Amino acid sequence: MKAAVNAVKFFEKFSNTGLRGKITEKIFEFLLRTIKPRGKLILENLKRVYPDSRENWRKDIRKKVYKNLAWTLTETLVMQRDYTKVLDWVHVPNAKILNDLMQQKRGALIISAHYGSWEIGASWLTQNAIKHDTQAYLIYQNIHDPDIDKYIVEMRESYGGILIDKSFSVMKIAHLLKNGAQIILMVDLSGESRLRMPF
Repeated sequence: MKAAVNAVKFFEKFSNTGLRGKITEKIFEFLLRTIKPRGKLILENLKRVYPDSRENWRKDIRKKVYKNLAWTLTETLVMQRDYTKVLDWVHVPNAKILNDLMQQKRGALIISAHYGSWEIGASWLTQNAIKHDTQAYLIYQNIHDPDIDKYIVEMRESYGGILIDKSFSVMKIAHLLKNGAQIILMVDLSGESRLRMPF
């Protein structure tokens, strides 16, 4: 999907804070609401969780999902101009916990999921680690499309993250933690062997 990557790169050059960011967000929102990626699945899942909900309500939630995703994409593209900006954009109330661990040269296993502005979150964690002379590793699963995969890998590596494949040895991860590294996981993917727990 080289065309999709080229389109993203165009918006990456165009996007910026202020008016350009708002224009980019509106274009993405329009495209998402028109194409409706996974639109049927969103409605089906909402009906499972809220069986008594009305169809109009579910469609309204889907619109809001697309709006949020459009803004997340825009923020991610604007961030490409200067990754260190995220240290000013993001306020982490409990950052002291991570910072104290890094000062003590102790590792941290940071677990999250793909919600909110996950790329900005990962970038903040990476920039904060670099600021404290610590290495941040992101556990990564390849995307099926090689062009999109290459773009995402290059983007994450450019803001200082060290990507390691999800099949990476657990013992090697333990070794990295022992040596004071931060390991960042987005663990919301399903697999054959998984643990079910309340959301």
